[in-house]
Amino acid sequence: MKRTIFLVTVLLLAGNAARGAAPRSELDADKEALLKEIISQSYASGTAFPKMSGAALQVELVRAVAAFAAGSAAKSTGFDSGGAYIKLINSVWALGEVGGADAEWVLRKALPSADRTVRLNIAAALDKIGSRSSGSPAASGLEAAAGHMEPGDILFRKGYFGILNSLIEAQTVGHVGVYAGLENGKHMVIEGWQPVRKVQLSTFVGDWPFYGNYTTSPRPTRPQRDMILEYASAQLGKGFDMSHVAQKGPAKFDCVGLAEAAYEAAGLNPTPDDFETGWGWPLTPTEQYEHTVPNF
Repeated sequence: MKRTIFLVTVLLLAGNAARGAAPRSELDADKEALLKEIISQSYASGTAFPKMSGAALQVELVRAVAAFAAGSAAKSTGFDSGGAYIKLINSVWALGEVGGADAEWVLRKALPSADRTVRLNIAAALDKIGSRSSGSPAASGLEAAAGHMEPGDILFRKGYFGILNSLIEAQTVGHVGVYAGLENGKHMVIEGWQPVRKVQLSTFVGDWPFYGNYTTSPRPTRPQRDMILEYASAQLGKGFDMSHVAQKGPAKFDCVGLAEAAYEAAGLNPTPDDFETGWGWPLTPTEQYEHTVPNF
């Protein structure tokens, strides 16, 4: 299956590179596909997504988040990529995409019961709902909710190649970055992109569910965190590995390879080496996510 993921990834990346940045309409299609996945696989009680009205969709999502707020759904006891925790985060994200006043109410009610990762997702969702209702950009609650992160943390989110589950059993996590700390009051992330770049957290999270800030266990020491950031910063401007074979440089990186290499430069190993062998896409973001621990 990894070979299939690899082949589809290369073809899609090559197409995106030829076109340049993905147009908005393509992003909208990707987000719609994720909404379908969330509802059809998790919360629609067997109801097919295409037959659900917008109102019914919101009702299902509100029910899922309200159950969490009431304590009847599993909270953050497990961080596996297929568990209730991921489904909760995806529901919060989807409410941010389609929700209105009812969604805003249930999200605010869920805040006291939420851990820091879910709170950050709720803040991002409330930003979206607020901007739709007011017609102007909302103040960034996402930035305010990120104060618990430490420089050197590995950040995980959904992404383009995590939404094709029904077709190729793609990975839950689609993109990875290394948290670089505050610069001019803004949370910054170094990510393997086209090329390796440093962006604001709001850009890194963008239009996707955010799955949290993770590290190895035991967590890096302060000197190790400095080494992680020194290594990641030294790769800025380098190319993106479209083949996902030379993931860890030295000339090109992909997102997960950059994080892995930065940790290895500090004497740490987030993912066991046997996940980096074989033909195709040797190491996936989901594998790295499942072998690290949340840093909060």
